[in-house]
Amino acid sequence: MVSNQAREVLVTRGTDRHVCRLDVSGTRDEVILEFDGPAGYLEFPGYDVLDALVKLRASLEKDGWLLAVQGARLNAHASRMMRDMADGKRVYLMTGNRGPYPAADTLAPADPDQVGTLEEQARHVRAILDASLPPSRDDES
Repeated sequence: MVSNQAREVLVTRGTDRHVCRLDVSGTRDEVILEFDGPAGYLEFPGYDVLDALVKLRASLEKDGWLLAVQGARLNAHASRMMRDMADGKRVYLMTGNRGPYPAADTLAPADPDQVGTLEEQARHVRAILDASLPPSRDDES
């Protein structure tokens, strides 16, 4: 069960910064994020918190806004197991080192300098994952 939680979150676009309201409610099978900010009132359902967050971020990014939460950090990633266990409420904060990685609350505040677009985040996480893989036999020759 996802309890109803309201919080203030920061959104940024260049030098513009706005503190906005983000509400989380729902059940284990459906989460709803309600966002009231510079783009107006937005509501996104998802199968977990992270799924709904991705939808919210995609909508905000169309107007150049970035949401300053842990789940939007460039190095934030949630494995399928982590998502299942925590209903998408936790993400790993990956480093260049092999895990175990520290975990954080997906919607907790983050430094705006550490967040990026969905595309930037996917590239960054992929680079970390690729760097942590052992070299293939082809690389050894």
